[in-house]
This record gives sequence, C-alpha cells and structure tokens, in this order.
Amino acid sequence: MADRAYFKIGEAAAVVGVATSTLRHWESEIPSLRPERSAAGHRVYSRAQVERLVLLRQLLEQRGLTLDGARRALAGRNSDGVTDALARIRGEAQALEALAAEPED
Repeated sequence: MADRAYFKIGEAAAVVGVATSTLRHWESEIPSLRPERSAAGHRVYSRAQVERLVLLRQLLEQRGLTLDGARRALAGRNSDGVTDALARIRGEAQALEALAAEPED
C-alpha cells in the first residue's frame, strides 16, 4: 500500500482490489466505512479505512462471509484481533509491493 495518509476512491479501490462501485455499496451497508469528503465533495479514505476495507474483502472472499456477517465480525472484533489482521495485511501488501518493484525480464 502506498505510504500515504489519504486515498481517493479510485486509489482505495485499487489497493483493495475492487471496483469503486463496490466501495460505494459497502459504505452504504456499513456506515463505519463511510469516508470523509473533501471540500469538493470527493470521497477521501484514511489509511486505516483502506486497511479495514482490505480486511472486509478478506472476510468476504477468504472466509466466505456475507456482507452482514462481515459487518458483525468487524464490529465484534477486539482491538487485538484487528491489530493482528492489519499486521498480516500490511505484510502481504509489502510483499506485493516488493514483487511489483522487481524489474521484469
């Protein structure tokens, strides 16, 4: 994940690996995911929100939860569980960034 504090919706979607329409849908279903808005009215996601979106995607795809189930899992996680999950996500993101930085043959 890029070393930055805030992301536009397209940038956040690219990091998470989903379409911008998916992010808009998720934020309509899970109010805690709603990003701030810029002065121009554009969505601006914090780094923590993007990390939470990555975690949400993992819950949906890897664990097979429904959106409602993932929402409950996110709400019910203690801070240690979230911290552990975010640490794993950061590790995976760093590994992907290292692969992307390697020159192609």
